[in-house]
Amino acid sequence: MNMADTKPKPKTTSTRLSFPQKVYNVLQLCEENDQEHIVSWVHDGAAFRVHDLQKFQRELLPKYFNTQKYASFTRALCSHGFDCVRTGRQTGICKLKTDVITSSSLILIKKCIPHTNYNED
Repeated sequence: MNMADTKPKPKTTSTRLSFPQKVYNVLQLCEENDQEHIVSWVHDGAAFRVHDLQKFQRELLPKYFNTQKYASFTRALCSHGFDCVRTGRQTGICKLKTDVITSSSLILIKKCIPHTNYNED
């Protein structure tokens, strides 16, 4: 066995984005690439809406969220503090419960992390 083979590999820093950051980036990409017919910010930028669920599931979810299931996507949204409308005229609208999401503020998106309760004894 060669000593070079047992040498530990250098650690690399990860640039993984949080789930809310991915959502923000996908919305921005759709806006820039004329794909707002699939998903877009609503008029005030305080929420977003999935307009074409089939294209969203087929084209965007696998590429950016490693799933093809809209239910998995909405479950992840809910765990990050979002509310999603599932029925009625506003079906597909997703809004952050604390009203901190805006289309122009990535800084606020970075603060959107799942809430975890720790028992401090």
